[in-house]
Amino acid sequence: PYLFLETEEQETTEGKYMKRVNLIFMLLIVFLLATSLHLDNNVLEKLGMAIAVGYDQGEDKTIKANFVIHEIDPNSKSSVITISSEAMTSKGTRTAANRKSNKKIVSGQLRVAIYHDKLAQKGLQPLVDTLFRDASIASTVYMAVSKDTTEDLLLHKYTKLPDIGSFIVDNIHQNII
Repeated sequence: PYLFLETEEQETTEGKYMKRVNLIFMLLIVFLLATSLHLDNNVLEKLGMAIAVGYDQGEDKTIKANFVIHEIDPNSKSSVITISSEAMTSKGTRTAANRKSNKKIVSGQLRVAIYHDKLAQKGLQPLVDTLFRDASIASTVYMAVSKDTTEDLLLHKYTKLPDIGSFIVDNIHQNII
């Protein structure tokens, strides 16, 4: 009867091997976690920040929205663009506008929502409710009703005003306070 007796040399060699295997296993887990938990960064250059939005009555019970969007782009001549879209809901209009834009439109910088008076006469509750439910929109958003269509108001090319959205916000703020 022979007993297998390990020598100290064999024991230390196997111990070193197991430590290496454990180290490689731990590094693999850390690497996999770091790559699989990639969070979507909202880099400013990839975003279009809506400053003002205007809603008009569209055709066939749809809503037409006009967005004034600030773009952070050092290569752009103008930092403000306007996009129009049409859908059944205000959220749908933002989705449709996102399809037209090369940047993701976000509403975190929204300062004013303007409604055409014909649309306002039919009721603003569904449109305003969407603004209140969006956590990214501040509670200090100004709301206004316009006699002219918001398309005429926001999409017109003003030669002396480079940013109609900020101009409207500043005017409302000045006249309220």
